[in-house]
Amino acid sequence: MIFDPLTASESEKTNGVMLSGHTDFNSISCLVSQPITALQVLMPDNVWRYVKHEDNAYVINIGDQLSFMSGGILKGTMHRVVRPPADQVALRRLGLYHFAHFVDGVPLDLVDSKKVKEEGRVLFDGKIPTSDEWERSRIKSFGVDKFIKGEEYDIEILNGIQVRYILDFGILHMLTTLISDSFATIIDEPCYKLTLKY
Repeated sequence: MIFDPLTASESEKTNGVMLSGHTDFNSISCLVSQPITALQVLMPDNVWRYVKHEDNAYVINIGDQLSFMSGGILKGTMHRVVRPPADQVALRRLGLYHFAHFVDGVPLDLVDSKKVKEEGRVLFDGKIPTSDEWERSRIKSFGVDKFIKGEEYDIEILNGIQVRYILDFGILHMLTTLISDSFATIIDEPCYKLTLKY
């Protein structure tokens, strides 16, 4: 995808935020690292920081589906796209992405793993959704104002998961609370296979 620079009017309307903060609702997202700086991640200290460009590198993001299946051991990173710094703001940006999804019907239940059983937690109240049910619920809820109003953030319940919405420069974004680790550490069998659709 090619992104043209924001016009002055667009930049003013969005306060420079081109895609508000979110976690990906799929399993794994991959993007080619690009020299024009626009991607930011929300760090543990609640500060947005730019993702540094590395030549010949990929940015890999764990999505909601894998987070759920790991019992919260893997965490999807809250990220957003903003107006590039002043020295890059007039440049066109090329984004090359791949969003991997589980095939429809895969239950987002905990994987059969010793580590997940010991350290993970069940994240859903009641029925565990399938991969396609979760995607549909996230897509359908986008932009719908059905929140429990709070002082610091608003909450929406999707399939028993609390999704937090925080006002960021006038744009809503989601913050899911899960814990992080390397995917390799939760799989007991090295030949474990995930079925993905492309």
